[in-house]
Amino acid sequence: MVLGHWYLVTPRLSAQPLRLLCDLAILSLVALTVVALWYVLERPAATAFGPDTPLFRWTGFVAVTIVPTGITVAARICCQEWPRGRAIQAATGLLYLTSAMVLAGALAGNMVLLTG
Repeated sequence: MVLGHWYLVTPRLSAQPLRLLCDLAILSLVALTVVALWYVLERPAATAFGPDTPLFRWTGFVAVTIVPTGITVAARICCQEWPRGRAIQAATGLLYLTSAMVLAGALAGNMVLLTG
């Protein structure tokens, strides 16, 4: 988050640290996807409608892993040097969305682990 503000205040900084941050975020999100997929597939199917049904589990899986990964890939693409310049402000905004979604997913995952 601090790196994003740094880029917004000084937009002529090198994009290399931001690209590295995106690459690390993508790697960690891929690892998170593997763990979350294991959890979703290993849970027994529930018959009731509620937080432990397959619909809610798969929706949570997509919202916590697939969507943030796609957003982070879009941020990585924004960091590239294009003929018309870089889109650093867009990249930092997209990374803010990624961090908010992963934080919400971590909180929801902790609630599931504590209650079940």
